[in-house]
Amino acid sequence: MRKESSLQKSIREYLELHDWMVLKYSATGAGETPGIPDLICFSKKKQYVFLELKRASGRKQVIQNAMHAHLKLFADVYVCTSVDELVEILKKYN
Repeated sequence: MRKESSLQKSIREYLELHDWMVLKYSATGAGETPGIPDLICFSKKKQYVFLELKRASGRKQVIQNAMHAHLKLFADVYVCTSVDELVEILKKYN
């Protein structure tokens, strides 16, 4: 089973190789916003997506579901479990 940190590294490498800028979000302390997806990704075409990374067996927490529903009012939000899945997601942005 692939660790989420390994998945994140592979996804970041793929995105950066394909000219996307990737920002990592991590809620670690007081005043942070819980439930924000792991990565915020920007293309040179001025498109952006939020990616929540999960292992194939992973599930979103309740707070993540609520935040993702709210964010979908403003941008696309995806749960991504593999680079292959990312490739399919990015086809929408070419």
